[in-house]
Formats: sequence, C-alpha cells, structure tokens
Amino acid sequence: MSSDFQNNDVFNNDSFSAYINKIRQGDIALRERFIEENKNMIMKVVSQVLGKSAIPTNSKEYDAAITAFNYCIDHYDFNDNESFAAYSEKIIKEWIYHFLWEENSKSMSVDDSSNDNSKEYLYRNFENKDEIIVFKQKLWEFGITLRDLYFLGPREVDQIMFSLNVAKSIAGSKILYKNMFSIKAIPIDDLDEKFKIQKKLVEKNKEYIIAISIILKSDLKVLKSYLINIEQGKTTENIGIILELFKKDAIVMNFSGQFVIIKVDRSNNRSIGKQVQLNKDGSKLYYSKFIRFGAIAIGSAAVILVILFGAKHS
Repeated sequence: MSSDFQNNDVFNNDSFSAYINKIRQGDIALRERFIEENKNMIMKVVSQVLGKSAIPTNSKEYDAAITAFNYCIDHYDFNDNESFAAYSEKIIKEWIYHFLWEENSKSMSVDDSSNDNSKEYLYRNFENKDEIIVFKQKLWEFGITLRDLYFLGPREVDQIMFSLNVAKSIAGSKILYKNMFSIKAIPIDDLDEKFKIQKKLVEKNKEYIIAISIILKSDLKVLKSYLINIEQGKTTENIGIILELFKKDAIVMNFSGQFVIIKVDRSNNRSIGKQVQLNKDGSKLYYSKFIRFGAIAIGSAAVILVILFGAKHS
C-alpha cells in the first residue's frame, strides 16, 4: 500500500483506516514500514521548520519528528474533517517547535542573541515582556491600541509587504522616525517618492505602519524575526506572540504580520509574550498535546525499539 501521507485519496478511505488499525493493534513491522515509507515527507516538514534543505536522520530534531509521527499514527481520528496529511504536518511542526524552544530555553538567557536574526522565533518561545509594554505605550502616544491593529491592520500579503517597506523607510531614518513621534502621524511628505505617490494606501494602513515602525526600532527580537521572514516571502508558519490577554481572548501578532484575536484558556499556561502555535486559519490556539503525551509517545517508541532489537537478535 502506498503511504505518501500527502495523498488525501489514500488517507481518506477505508483501506487506510484498516491499515492504521492493524498498526495500532501491535503490528510492529507494519509500523516500521509505514514510517520508513513516509521518511521523505517527515523530513520535508522538519526542513520547513528549520529552514534547512538537508536534515541528518541522526539529529534530535528528526528523532522528535519520528516520535510525533508515531503519535499521529496512534491518535489520528478518522472521523475528523482534517486529513491525516494536515494533522501529521501540524503535530510534527508543533513537536519540533516545542523541542527547539525547550532545548534553547536550557542554554539561552533572555539577553542571548542568535547569529541569524531571521530565526529568533526558533531559538526562543517568548518575547520580552518589558519591550511589549514599551511597544504598547508608544502606540498609545498615537492613540492606537492593539485592538485597533486587529480591526484596521491589513490582511492581504501585498498590503502587509507595502506597509513593511514604508515602516522600514521610517525606522531606518532617525529624522523620519523622530518626525513621526513629533507630529504623531506618518510624515508622508518626507517619505520617498515611491511611497508618496501611494498616499491613499499609506493613509489606509497608517496605524499598522506606525506599529511596525516601532517594532523595527525595538528589541522585540521574535517579532522582528517574523518581519524579516515576511520580507523574504516566508509567511507559512502558524505561530504568533501573545501581546495582550483578556478573560477568554488574546491579541496575537502572527508570523504573517497580522494582528489577530484568538480564543485562549488562561489556565493553560498562556501569558503575555508567549509564542504559541495557531490553527491553519490563524484565529485560534492549537492546544498542545506535546507535554501531556510526549513522554507516553517517547516511551512507546522505546518499547518498539526494544521489541525490534530483541526480534533481530533472537
């Protein structure tokens, strides 16, 4: 049976259900074969997260991905509208993120910096809370709130890119940035000609441009890494930083540069500055099962290896 897990035709039929159920019932050889047949797909997901073209199979990240895939085999719900492909990609990415964040939290302090600013979102799972407070205070000087950025901020990629370019022009000039704070508005007449001729677009996204300008001049390293990736055309990761918490909602800036409102459970270790994974639509938190099931899955994988090792040497 072909098991390319990106093939939805294969993974949404009765034969696949029977195939996976056989694995769940203890067919170790079938599980091993299924994982082997999907190694390229697993590797592709890991490569996307790490931003690397080649990932060694003896790396800790790859091991975490294999464990995540084992979890997917054991916990995928065939009655779910989500395909096994989408489910597996989501779980593998989440486990890799959590692995990286946990590993780096052991070896990094808040003041540590990476060699590659575009990958700060991989190196840390939190943003500087003090810098977030300063960011919000500076927004208030313009009469802007985070909710304003949710309601008024752009959603389309081209407008986000345009706004980012304007913000870079402002943040890159001491005079423009100072003037922006002096007049409490975007100094449109002092912008480059290519921006002045699109005055209506600048006006339409003025709150967002001001916010991005402030971020670019701040020490918000994770958010700045998002902006670097946006500029490079990499906006596919469903993660974001919690900037403000309410009773059941939170305002998040996501990897695509959008300010979104999501549903949260504050008892589920959610706090301002936390980097979280979002659903595909970017509107809700995808609640992690990594902590809860990680040890179980790793333990299961260890049992499988012991059985295989024993079988090969008996």
